Amino acid sequence: MKKYLQNQIATSPFTLLVAAIVTIIVWLAAGLLNHPWWIQLACMAVSTYLLVEMSNNNALLRVRSRMVTSVFLLFSACLSPYIGNLSGAIITLCFIASILMLFQTYQNQEATGLTFYSYLFIGIASLFWAQSILFVPLFWILSLTQLQSLSLRTWSASLLGFLTPYWFAFPWMIYNENFGHFIENFSQIFTFDHSFSYSLLSIGAKATLLLILILFALSFLHFRSHSFEDRIRIRQLYGFFAVITVAAIAILLVQPQFFDPLMRIIIIFVSPFVAHFFTLTSSKVTNLIFIIGCILLTAVIGINLYESISADSIETTTTSWSGLLTF
Repeated sequence: MKKYLQNQIATSPFTLLVAAIVTIIVWLAAGLLNHPWWIQLACMAVSTYLLVEMSNNNALLRVRSRMVTSVFLLFSACLSPYIGNLSGAIITLCFIASILMLFQTYQNQEATGLTFYSYLFIGIASLFWAQSILFVPLFWILSLTQLQSLSLRTWSASLLGFLTPYWFAFPWMIYNENFGHFIENFSQIFTFDHSFSYSLLSIGAKATLLLILILFALSFLHFRSHSFEDRIRIRQLYGFFAVITVAAIAILLVQPQFFDPLMRIIIIFVSPFVAHFFTLTSSKVTNLIFIIGCILLTAVIGINLYESISADSIETTTTSWSGLLTF
């Protein structure tokens, strides 16, 4: 098989390093040295490491490649106007940690410990963004259909894990006489903010969403037509990715005020598809798509970076969502 530019980059041991350097440059340009974003940066670093572990442990690509993590970092660099949001950084970390543990339960209906910790992280995420609870039923369904690990024991463990953070949060809320905020927070899960529309999203946000959706569509169609080349386990995991991605997109369509947390989730689950597409294809057409994609990605990163350093560029979206714990 002839190696085009896309294949050389996808299999290069320096790809992840370059993606990490680009991410650091974006953070610095966005104002890392002028803002207390070190915890957010630490969350991104840990998230990156966990994603490397998930890719390696599950052999998401048939060849040795760091492309999954590299794509994740470059897509995340598109969210430069939102990098100061600590709640969003924690949500990213929690979702990656959750699926890392959940995937280890594949075809193991006795994996109560891993299941408990997986849903524990989703519970933590819901403290910062209540809508995270919408993904719990999906995780249950996918654990039954894709991972084949759902049983009465693992379901009980998942419920216990999800509720555990609230056992610690309730005393804190009662002590601060803030229990009403808990009720209000969760009552808004299915409340739609009709005052917020896509017209309020910045050009950079719209460009980011459009680019990622196009790449996801191309990657998903390719995977579906060539899925027979992957092992059954890999097909099941990518099925998991696809369902969560579509669900997150659907929620974003009706609740665009949650662009920040939902895009973080979409990026996590789209990255494996895009990495799979560019790593395991080799033709003039896909190589051209790769080059055009890189150019567009660079442009989108530049647009978002410009907006992030512009005065009050993201004021409306940084204050449009909150959870029980906010920063």
